[in-house]
Amino acid sequence: MKKAIVIGSAPCVHEDVFNAPDWPKIVVNWAGLRHLGPIEFWASIHRRLLYKAIPLRKEAGGTMRFTAFTVVPKGRKLRKVPTPTRITQRKQRMGSGSSGLFAVECALSLGYQRLLLCGIPLEGDTSLQFEDQEEERIRCNQSFVTSFRAAWENHYDELAPHIRSMSGWTRELFGSPEDWI
Repeated sequence: MKKAIVIGSAPCVHEDVFNAPDWPKIVVNWAGLRHLGPIEFWASIHRRLLYKAIPLRKEAGGTMRFTAFTVVPKGRKLRKVPTPTRITQRKQRMGSGSSGLFAVECALSLGYQRLLLCGIPLEGDTSLQFEDQEEERIRCNQSFVTSFRAAWENHYDELAPHIRSMSGWTRELFGSPEDWI
């Protein structure tokens, strides 16, 4: 059975990863700079983040044998990044549910059957960015987190057999990993 932990950037990420099983890692957004060892793949809906972060990973001595998945607007082309890494374009099929949901979509399409979310509680308005600096998210009338939750809820039946979470709202929705470990 193909399984992995999907590592996001919420402030709880370090505790979540510490308490998670030692499964292969899928990194989301800046998590690719916190986990420099082998990764299954790197996913972000923010292609410019990947263009900036992948060379930083190489400079930091991180392993570079992975594929990064991102969303590219119509009419735009992908840039090259340090080899042997490559970036591949994917479409968001499930809607705007955050880069975490995009990573889950990619993993499911690659045959992963069990995905454990770490640092993806979808609860707050801060996230850990480059060098673990906490960044406040852009605030609007309706919290961005609430709007992201809708995509996860809309695809619950498809996601639920494959997802558990270490913390937060996603743990409440999909359950904890106790039945998997």
